[in-house]
Amino acid sequence: MERKDYYKILGIDKNASQEEIKKSYRALCLSLHPDRQVGKSEAEKKEAEEKFKEVSEAYDTLSDPAKKRRYDSRGSEAFGGFEDFFRDMGGGYDPFMGHTDPFGFSDIFGERSRRRNGPRPEDFKGKDIRMNIPLTVEDIVNGCKKKVRYKRQVRCHVCHGKGGENRVTCPYCHGTGFETEVSWHNGMRYENSHTCTHCHGKGYKMEKPCRNCNETGFETREETLDIAFQPGIGSSVTMYSQKGNESRDENGVPGSFIAVPVIDVEKLGPQYDIDGLDIIENIKVKISDALLGKEIEIKVPGQRPEKHKLSEGTKPGDHITKYGLGILSEDFEYGKKKRGNYVFVVQYDLPTKLTDKQRLFIEKLAETGL
Repeated sequence: MERKDYYKILGIDKNASQEEIKKSYRALCLSLHPDRQVGKSEAEKKEAEEKFKEVSEAYDTLSDPAKKRRYDSRGSEAFGGFEDFFRDMGGGYDPFMGHTDPFGFSDIFGERSRRRNGPRPEDFKGKDIRMNIPLTVEDIVNGCKKKVRYKRQVRCHVCHGKGGENRVTCPYCHGTGFETEVSWHNGMRYENSHTCTHCHGKGYKMEKPCRNCNETGFETREETLDIAFQPGIGSSVTMYSQKGNESRDENGVPGSFIAVPVIDVEKLGPQYDIDGLDIIENIKVKISDALLGKEIEIKVPGQRPEKHKLSEGTKPGDHITKYGLGILSEDFEYGKKKRGNYVFVVQYDLPTKLTDKQRLFIEKLAETGL
């Protein structure tokens, strides 16, 4: 078996300290995280998967003084293959627990997922914030800018995210960051691990907790963000990187703020309807204008009114279509865009009560067979 150079894999010197080993491991995990592989080819994703395996194997060995001594004297073959490495970790490990798993790591590492050595990659990135932004028809057709206020979690300005002073191992999870509940059913033992509720997954507590953040290391900050939606925006979200919650890891990056456009039903109005990518507006037209083919005025919300000549004998339900002014649909996988139309649907404007003059004319029209 070819000897693997764990020092080279982690990009460190043989005399590197444990802190340097840990820092290099964190940086590599962050670069190989699935969130960083979006948009890449399957070959590139596979390469990232293989590199992550090697990085995890190298870190597990070099972060353990006993294993490191064995490696330095006998090399990587002293530990068998990658499967033995994860078997030594205790029956399975999912490095992307709680995340979408495009690599299929959960099948490789098993269902019994827990952290044994080092942080999980999801600890490197703060949680995203998703907010629905109500839009009117005018907003959708012409694009718009919205100023929104929201709250996000940032590191405490008093303790700088440390949670206090004098760090000690959490006595509840013994430094693992997880609490394990054991239950028995039909003679079978079941284990359920979840983030430690006492240390919030950090694996440590503070002898002198910060009073400002109650040892969480975080405080709530209200932010204001100007969001720009392009014309025709439909289901496509607008994302602002690093505007979400900050990471719990000092080397991590904040999550994203994701603005999700939704149609404001309350402001849609009874005359509007949405059909796929088309925006439909019912307009009322005089019977005489429709039958005689007169010119009428139409107006797409947010745009200037324009004249439109009806066809002679226009019937209720006939369409007047303004192409390319509807909802935008984006296919990110194939890089294609498609935009619907703005459709006016003609309805007759019928009077609720006829005047004597109108009644006389209609009676004469009836005599002609109309």
